[in-house]
Amino acid sequence: MKLGCPFLLMLISLLPVSAFDPVSEALQVDKLYRSARNQRDTIALEKILTPDFKFIYRNGKIEDKATFLKSIGEGRLSTNVEQQDISTFAYGQTVIAIRKESWTPINGTKLEVIRSSVIVHEGSGWKLALVQSSLLPAN
Repeated sequence: MKLGCPFLLMLISLLPVSAFDPVSEALQVDKLYRSARNQRDTIALEKILTPDFKFIYRNGKIEDKATFLKSIGEGRLSTNVEQQDISTFAYGQTVIAIRKESWTPINGTKLEVIRSSVIVHEGSGWKLALVQSSLLPAN
């Protein structure tokens, strides 16, 4: 039985849009990062971070993956962060997502940063390779 091209096109049309949209797939990792960080879920974070992941704080301090996961587990990083999408760029197997984030720490002074995330396609999926925050001036 010869199925031909119309049958193939019909099958392709049934696939989810994300099957053809690497940016959407990569941004799912960014959403998982925010959710796991807010919940202090180091097991989930471990799965979506590259082995050489780096977290750069707004003051310039750099943590590797192990130190970052420890900071999350010990509650040293803010949770319940609000986020606003700014822009996303795709370069082959790399996606850069830029977000504005805000939160109010214990001292009550609202902080706002621009967060840049580098998400790379590694092996069979997308992983977060770098997160860097830059402090915005107080209004």
